[in-house]
Amino acid sequence: MSDFGLAKEQIKELVESLNNVEIKNMISHIEKQMRRQLAPSERYDVISFMDKFDASVEDIIKAVDYSIVHKGQRSIKYIEGVLYYSKK
Repeated sequence: MSDFGLAKEQIKELVESLNNVEIKNMISHIEKQMRRQLAPSERYDVISFMDKFDASVEDIIKAVDYSIVHKGQRSIKYIEGVLYYSKK
């Protein structure tokens, strides 16, 4: 485990993902909506939602906007729940 709470493999995956402009813009959007910078582990969680829920960047942004704008919830876990139930 690193200082960021991630394994070396996860850090490598996170860095590679952030080279994708679409993913980088999604993370930026989430940080603006949450009014704070995401921790590296939170960034990894958000990016992992793409595989975990077969979610697109657009799906994740919609879940973030719904969670924050409509429900007032700024938790990555809440956003994960929204994605989980939207993909059922």
